[in-house]
This record gives sequence, C-alpha cells and structure tokens, in this order.
Amino acid sequence: MGEQLGKVAQWHDDKGYGFIAALDAEPGPRAFFHIRDYEQAGRRPETGEIVRFTARRDGDGRLRASGVRRAARPVRTSRPVANRPARAGPRPSCPVHWCWFMPA
Repeated sequence: MGEQLGKVAQWHDDKGYGFIAALDAEPGPRAFFHIRDYEQAGRRPETGEIVRFTARRDGDGRLRASGVRRAARPVRTSRPVANRPARAGPRPSCPVHWCWFMPA
C-alpha cells in the first residue's frame, strides 16, 4: 500500500499509541501506530491531526501505520476583498504616527 492521508482518530498519550482513519472515499479499518512510528521530533500526535502514513499488514494481518508524519498545512489562497468604500481624502505621505516627528 502506498502513502496516504489520514486523520488521527484516537490517541492515548499516556500509553504512546493511537489509531489513524484513512481519508478516502470509503471508510475502512483504522491503522494502529506507536509513538516511535511518528516522525516529528519533539512533537506528540493529537486527535484530529491530519497525517501522511504508509499502511501495511503485520504478522497477524492487522493494519499498521508506519512513517507517520504531520501533513503539510494547506496553503490558503487570498480571497477577493468585498467592495470596500474608497478612503476619503488623500493618503498621508508617511505613516500618521511618524508625521509629528518630522519637521515641517
């Protein structure tokens, strides 16, 4: 199985393990992962976090996640600003709080 996106469905911080639910069209079995499978130095996983992982079957046939890492945050695109009224009057040539420092 290749790398996929998932969401940390359950995390037991005191025990150091949790489960990941894959983010695909059809819900399937959750993959088990241990803190040593989480590749974010100094950070602990959180429930609801979106992660990338590789799923595989262990010796008993259970689904296990490896190479778990936090997925990059989506880049926000700028939204067009709603029609704002234009400023009245000319803009000052310098920021307003600086103008009183400058001699005339």
